[in-house]
Amino acid sequence: MDFIVDTDVLSMLGKIRRITLLKRIFPESTFYMTVETLRELEKARELGYDYSDDIVRTVKIMEFGSENLSKKRRDCRKQ
Repeated sequence: MDFIVDTDVLSMLGKIRRITLLKRIFPESTFYMTVETLRELEKARELGYDYSDDIVRTVKIMEFGSENLSKKRRDCRKQ
């Protein structure tokens, strides 16, 4: 199962340098964040916090265009 992870979870794991826990707990999963989440993490970077670098390397960015959203909804219904 794939996951869309929010800013709170990513920031918490990033701050303690344990973003890799996501893959250890769910090794077969892919993790996504929205563009909005990326923007929030970039604000932290601008304030001097570098934990977002690990997050960006680990979590894929998903844009919620209508095509992506429809596909995710279909995938969820199949499960």
